[in-house]
Amino acid sequence: MFAKGKASNVSRRLQHIMADLNEFPGVQTAVLSTEDGLTMDTVESTPGCNQLAAVAGFMLTTAQLSSTMLGLQDSEELMLQGKDGRFLVCRPFQVGQTRLILSVIFNQTISYKRLFNQTIQAIQQTVEKS
Repeated sequence: MFAKGKASNVSRRLQHIMADLNEFPGVQTAVLSTEDGLTMDTVESTPGCNQLAAVAGFMLTTAQLSSTMLGLQDSEELMLQGKDGRFLVCRPFQVGQTRLILSVIFNQTISYKRLFNQTIQAIQQTVEKS
């Protein structure tokens, strides 16, 4: 995904983007992962991030299989809400030839779509500039 010489610079910029997201009010945990559910090594370790990445990969794979079985188009995003009001949003997106997943657990109800769009755009610009 990255040229070796530029990997550390891209990695630092992605860490900054994800750190900013994790500091956003209402965000409990945010992780960037591969479509296989592997945490990107560019993201600083946050408690539960490996489990969140694995769950996101599994959920998206299951949603894609379900969509195919039902003759529906692929999912753009998945949301899972708990009885305690917290909710998980997983959104896959393309960066070049690579498909990534941005997953966030929110600890309160907030309008998250603009936050997701801005974060994904920043990730795409960071990686595609490398």
